Amino acid sequence: MPVDDEQLVRRLEAMPEEEPPGDLRSAILSAIQAEQARPGAAAAVGGRRRLVFAAGWAMAALVVLTFLTLVRPPSDSGRYATMAPLTTRYESEDLTLLVWRDDTLVKLQPKLTGGGPVTIIVRWDPDSAAFAGVLGAADASSQNNQTTFTLHHPSQRTVVSLGVHPAKGTEVLVLVDGVEVIRAEIPVN
Repeated sequence: MPVDDEQLVRRLEAMPEEEPPGDLRSAILSAIQAEQARPGAAAAVGGRRRLVFAAGWAMAALVVLTFLTLVRPPSDSGRYATMAPLTTRYESEDLTLLVWRDDTLVKLQPKLTGGGPVTIIVRWDPDSAAFAGVLGAADASSQNNQTTFTLHHPSQRTVVSLGVHPAKGTEVLVLVDGVEVIRAEIPVN
C-alpha cells in the first residue's frame, strides 16, 4: 500500500520526542575527539576531501571539454563557413533553373513557370560531372550523362545533385518535353 509524503510527515511528527541516553551522547563525542586527537587523522580526512573535490572538478572539466569538442562544431570549419550558398538563376519561357553549390555538389532546381505535367531532361558532360541524386521526383531515371523526371505542378520542388570535377566546370542542358530551353555553364567556383 503506497504512502504519500504528507502521510509520512504527519506520522513522524506525531511520534513523541525522546532524549537519547546520556551515556550515548558522551560516548559519541569522546570517540570523535579521540579520532581527531590521533596524529595524522585530520590530515587524512582533509586529504580525502581534497582528493574528492579535485576529482569532482576534473570530471566537470571533462564533461565541458567533451561537449565543446563533440557537440559544438568549430567556427572556422571552412573558408566559406559564414557565407550562404550563392544561387544563380537561368530563365526561359517554360522554366526557371536555380543553381547553387552545396559543399562539393552542385544543386539544380528546375521550376515550372507554366502548368504541367511536363517531362524534364537534365544533361551534362560525363567527363566533367557525375550524377549524385534526385530529390523530389519519384519517377526519375538516370544515366551517366542525364536524368529524366516529370514536373507536375509549378510548386513541385525537385533538386538534381551533380558532383562537378574540381578542375573544370560543366555545361548543363535542360529540356522540357524534348525541347532545349536552358543551357547553363556551371563554373568551378
